[in-house]
Amino acid sequence: MKSIITQEQLARKFNVTRQAVSYALRGSPKVSAALREQILAEAKRLGYDPVANRNATSLASQRNGRPMTWSTVAIVAPQPHLMPLRSTTYFADILHGIEMEAAIRDIDLLWTGLRASGIPHLLRSRQVDGVISLLSRPQDNHQILSLGLPCVLLDHQLPGARCIVPDNTTGMTLLVDHLRERGHRRIGYVGLVPDNTSSSERLSAFEKAAGKPAAWRALLTGLDPGVATQACMDFKLGNNGTYPVSAIVCYNDFIAMEVISSLRAQGIRVPEDISVVGFDNIPEATTSGLTTIGFDRIAEGRMALRLAITNDEVEGGQADLTRIPVQLIKRESSTTVAR
Repeated sequence: MKSIITQEQLARKFNVTRQAVSYALRGSPKVSAALREQILAEAKRLGYDPVANRNATSLASQRNGRPMTWSTVAIVAPQPHLMPLRSTTYFADILHGIEMEAAIRDIDLLWTGLRASGIPHLLRSRQVDGVISLLSRPQDNHQILSLGLPCVLLDHQLPGARCIVPDNTTGMTLLVDHLRERGHRRIGYVGLVPDNTSSSERLSAFEKAAGKPAAWRALLTGLDPGVATQACMDFKLGNNGTYPVSAIVCYNDFIAMEVISSLRAQGIRVPEDISVVGFDNIPEATTSGLTTIGFDRIAEGRMALRLAITNDEVEGGQADLTRIPVQLIKRESSTTVAR
C-alpha cells in the first residue's frame, strides 16, 4: 500500500514548520516565492494528496485525543444563488467582513451550496471548523446542524445554532416614532411574510409601534422585481384609486425603492404626498435619499466568522442570538405631514 506523504514530512525535508508548508501549499504570501515553489515541486514529485493527508491527520489527532482543526470555514448558500449573493449590495458587505476576518486569522473559506444529493463531501466528513449558513429554509439548516459543527445563521434562529440579526425591534420602533413625530397617523406597511427571524420581528415591531391595525399592510412572498409594485397597484385598485396613508414603512430598502418608483409613476409625490422609509441602509439608499435604518454589515460578517470557529456548545440546545445595533438615518423620503 502506498504511504501517504504528510505535511510534517515536507516540513522536515525543508527544515521549516508544518504551518509554513501549509502556507506554501495554499499559495500564501506568508512564505517566500522561492520556498513556495520548492515545496510545491517536491509535493508534486512525491505525489502529495491533500485529501488523503487531511484524513490521515484527522485519524491521528483522534487517536491522540486532540481536537482536529482545519483552518477552514464553509459558507453555504442556496446553490443557484451563491455567486449572485456576492454581487448584491446587502450581502456584499457581510461577505467582505467574513473575508476580512478570515484573512486576519489565516482561515480558508470554502464557498459551497447544498446539492440535490445533500451536504457537500467536505462538510459531511467534517473537514471544516465551522459553517456560516446563508440558507433560508429551516430543513436545509437542520441538515447543516446535524453535522455537529459550529454553525452560524444569518437572520434565522434554530436550536443549537448561533444566530446574528440586526436589532429589528429597535429599528422598526425608530422608524414609526420618526414618522409619528412628523405628524403621520395613517401608516402602512409593505414587507415579507413572516417566515424568518427578521421578517417576523420587523412585522411584529411595526404592529406594536403603530399601536393599531395598519391602514395598509401588504405581505410579499419574495423580493422578485415587480412584486412590491403589484402590491401598490392592487391596493390602489381596491381603494377606489386612493392611498389612505400618509406614510409607508417597508421591510427593507429594496422594497422601499420599488414602492417609491411605483408611487411616482402614478403621479404621487414622495415625500410630499406619501413618505416612504426602509431598512438596511444599502448604498442605493443614499443616492435615492431614502430614510432608513442602518447597521454595520461588515461587522456582522466579521462576527459570523469569529463565531464559526468557536467550539463552545450552544447551551441547552437553544439558539444563541446576537443582535447588531442599529441607527435611524434621516433623508429626504420622509417629511412632516401636511396639516
